[in-house]
Amino acid sequence: DELNMLSLRFGVISLIAALLVLTASYNKNYIMGDNPFKPILMWVGSRSYAIYLIHIPAYAFTRELWFRIEPEATVFNQEHIWGHLAVAMVSIIVLSELNYRLVEMPLRRKGSKIVNDMMLRHAAVCSNNTQVKDIT
Repeated sequence: DELNMLSLRFGVISLIAALLVLTASYNKNYIMGDNPFKPILMWVGSRSYAIYLIHIPAYAFTRELWFRIEPEATVFNQEHIWGHLAVAMVSIIVLSELNYRLVEMPLRRKGSKIVNDMMLRHAAVCSNNTQVKDIT
């Protein structure tokens, strides 16, 4: 019975998520109109893949940095968490922005250029193969 309830909950959550994605896909500001958090959420959304790629190295960097800065006998506990979090968040923001601007966007532009060139070549080939019949 507990397994059925769990399955039902996951099913309902999946349907709600699907409806939210469908609603957001219309891009008509149905979910979030003019809101002061919208630019922040748009920035996070546009860099989400970079954040996904960077977060593990950023946490590893943070951990290594704190182990090198703090004295050897330091025991890391709850009182250190805010410092760790601050360094990790700054690292993630800076590195994901660099990744977005220096890797993702140039590759997107290059991919777009390749596709446009392919489409132009395809259009040229199609127009050369099409013969217009003179009806006169």
